[in-house]
Amino acid sequence: QVWFKYPTVEYRTHGHLVLMIITSLVVGPILGVYMTVLLAGRPLMRINYRIREFIRPVYEAIHAPYKRNKEFFFVSRLLIVILLYVIYTCFRGKDTLLGIAIASPILSVYIAIECMARPFKRMSLNIFNLCLLSVSALIYGSSWYFIQSNHEDGLMIIIAISNAVIITSLLGVIILHILWVTGLLEKIKIKSRKCWFHCLTRQNQEEAAHVDMSGSFFEPYDKVREPLLSY
Repeated sequence: QVWFKYPTVEYRTHGHLVLMIITSLVVGPILGVYMTVLLAGRPLMRINYRIREFIRPVYEAIHAPYKRNKEFFFVSRLLIVILLYVIYTCFRGKDTLLGIAIASPILSVYIAIECMARPFKRMSLNIFNLCLLSVSALIYGSSWYFIQSNHEDGLMIIIAISNAVIITSLLGVIILHILWVTGLLEKIKIKSRKCWFHCLTRQNQEEAAHVDMSGSFFEPYDKVREPLLSY
């Protein structure tokens, strides 16, 4: 209701109280664990064996998708998010366009550096990361236009569409991961290959039969062949 019907309601007011509580309960523990593991992961694992058993899965999960010596991109992304939030807090209600003008080059440079570095081990993850970062850049670019033109409805629509694309993409990744872990993805691939091979074989057989039936013996006779056929 606050986002779509009353977009001018300022953050941290009574209209955002429920949203702030839910966001704090969900995001707070996640960011707390992430920041603790990122800043003091190795020292904590060396201090105590029990602490290492709790921290090691999270530490390995964070570093697993990245290439060697490129794990810092995870930390840099968190720092970019914090920096953008600080810029938003400083320029909120004063000069929003100036804040967007400062944040947009920072975000664009970061997107270019991360895409050129290709920090992930798999190319599919790099492409997926590029799509998500491009959506973020699209939101910032469109925000500049809609805020300057006083089209708050257009801004809400583009943000809603972008959020839907991101959520759908993440759900797709989660579903693919579940299928891969359970082994169903490999079964689907094998079944798809069999269906594709069957369709391709059938198409080749139909084309071969069509070629056999399209010889000169089956073609209709013309004026040149008609006198020969009359005898």
